[in-house]
Amino acid sequence: MQFPAILEQRTWKFTNALAVVVIVSVGWICYEIYFKANDVYNEQWQNAWIIPAFWQILSFSLLCVICVLWAPSQNSTRYAYSGEANEDFDKDDTNLTLIKPSPTPSKDFRTAPETRTVQGSNGASSNSDLEEDKTE
Repeated sequence: MQFPAILEQRTWKFTNALAVVVIVSVGWICYEIYFKANDVYNEQWQNAWIIPAFWQILSFSLLCVICVLWAPSQNSTRYAYSGEANEDFDKDDTNLTLIKPSPTPSKDFRTAPETRTVQGSNGASSNSDLEEDKTE
């Protein structure tokens, strides 16, 4: 089978899956409206968990469909670069040169700057003032 035919078949299946998801979603929205309209006083709270759970299940099922449709196959590497083949690969690129890394500077810039303690007005360091503020 040719690549365009496989792509068209995959796209057709995905379109059908999306159509099914949309139809089921509209049906479920109608059920939600009916459920909420008939349960004004929240008497059926035991069954209310089904509404958000359905959306999780629906989105997971769509993810599974996508995973199945675009799963890797034996021919995936053959088709991966089929559209990219052009004249650029025909050129002879044997004159490539390597770039030598420059020597590292003698002064290490990664060292941390020296830390200084700032003296307060009473001569005590500001670190103790911060400790006192934390206990208050």
